Amino acid sequence: MKRKNYQIIIYLFLFNFLFRLSFTFPQEIDTSVVLGRFKLLKIVDGDTFKFEKMDNSTRLLCIDTEEMFKGKDAEKKANEIAVNWPEFYLQKKGDSKMPAKVDTPFGYEAYLWAKEFMKGIDSVTLELDDNIRTIDMYNRNLVYVIVYKNGRRMNYNLECIKNGYSPYFMKYGYSRRFHSDFVDAQNEAKKKKVGIWDNSTKCYPDYEQRIIWWEKRANQLSNFENNYTGRSDVFSLLSGNFNDLDSLIGKDIIVFGTISEVLAKSNKYLLIMPHSRGESIDLTIYEENYEVLKGLNLEELSEFNVYAKGKLEKHDKYYNIKIESARQIWIE
Repeated sequence: MKRKNYQIIIYLFLFNFLFRLSFTFPQEIDTSVVLGRFKLLKIVDGDTFKFEKMDNSTRLLCIDTEEMFKGKDAEKKANEIAVNWPEFYLQKKGDSKMPAKVDTPFGYEAYLWAKEFMKGIDSVTLELDDNIRTIDMYNRNLVYVIVYKNGRRMNYNLECIKNGYSPYFMKYGYSRRFHSDFVDAQNEAKKKKVGIWDNSTKCYPDYEQRIIWWEKRANQLSNFENNYTGRSDVFSLLSGNFNDLDSLIGKDIIVFGTISEVLAKSNKYLLIMPHSRGESIDLTIYEENYEVLKGLNLEELSEFNVYAKGKLEKHDKYYNIKIESARQIWIE
């Protein structure tokens, strides 16, 4: 064999070896999204874990396993409601037009699967989606749980969807890092008819309605980013720095966020738009403007992201915007 041909074969062998090697070991991760490595202390349910030395609790991104009874009799209660599950769910849902969030038999199954998945795993790596909003309004770290099993790097959140224990939960926005992976995982679970996609599973019966609702909210967030980002007269309660509001006092602004509750006071109604616990903007409707309430669909407003426009005021430590017209509040 000629020397030149021999060298070409060697080069091809080395290239093939290095190419395969790149898939054997974990790919380089942006360290800015790595929160750290933490010891797993407890699995509360399918999407709630407790970790050692965590200042805040956690919320697992893009998954929403069903609720489950807590306590020593959790399995017993799950089995009891499984007997007449459709009737039990409808009773809990009542007259609401929106899907209900209740304890389910499958919520307990998701918990058991999580425990089995994490068996033998002492610690995990917690990663963020980005560095824009890392903590939710309940002061929970928003994370992906990364584990290493059988020599593989695995995203627990993704595996949860792939195995049908959760849908792709985009109510608070699409995943910036793993959107296509989550879509593929959900399609795979649907195709295999596993978990929540199996008609015999005692789970929520209205996932299609839930997904339509969540997608609308996710698209609202994308619309806000595309059309309002960078405007000095716009403030997002979902991602903005709450301390920046002081610079906007006395100015006409647009606020973007959610209405968490409606409070009736002696001479006014307060529509609360939260940023986090103890931090919010009150949309204030005084008694002389109660006609405004007739022009607002409060049930719909409470389920989607909304915009509110008006002059930002601050009394003591509370921010508020006076609402005198239904046109000051809208959904896009």
